[in-house]
Amino acid sequence: MAQQHGTRRTRADAAAEPPDAASGWRVSLEAGHRGRLTMRAVVLPAALVPPARVVVRLDPAPTDPRPGAPFLAHKTTWRAPYARARERAGVTGRDEVLLWDPEGYILDGSYTTVAVAPYGAADGAAAPWVTPDRACLPGLERAAQLRRGSLVLGRIHRSQLREGMVIRLMNSVRGVFEGTLQFSSDAC
Repeated sequence: MAQQHGTRRTRADAAAEPPDAASGWRVSLEAGHRGRLTMRAVVLPAALVPPARVVVRLDPAPTDPRPGAPFLAHKTTWRAPYARARERAGVTGRDEVLLWDPEGYILDGSYTTVAVAPYGAADGAAAPWVTPDRACLPGLERAAQLRRGSLVLGRIHRSQLREGMVIRLMNSVRGVFEGTLQFSSDAC
């Protein structure tokens, strides 16, 4: 039980209070394989600060984007492919790893959807950024950016990526933020 100003509060008391108007909620609905539904709701901090620029690395090995693979079509709690990619690339914390298919096309990040400046344009150019048209999670932030015209679908081949280039990262909890591509010795 939490204590506030010398009084005891139960979880029910805390849950009954609405969050600050500047806050938001992170809500997830989990469907178990036997049909059991679990809902989780967490109040986000009033000022959810995007992370400082993160390091982005290429996974040294391709990911098989089998059509219909649940972890590519829907967000699931099965994170093994992402955890393996992060481990192979030596990525920890808020840093990110880019997954790519056997043909060399970028698919997604381990916890974000990704975008790059249009090929040949300078980082930060006014033209819409390119997000993979390949199998990747249909993220909420990505969908919003596509509707606004800030992103366009396109193919991003790993040969187009350059050391030090800015990679735009996004998800519905953290919003849009940037990372810097850093090649590890075996990802080149």
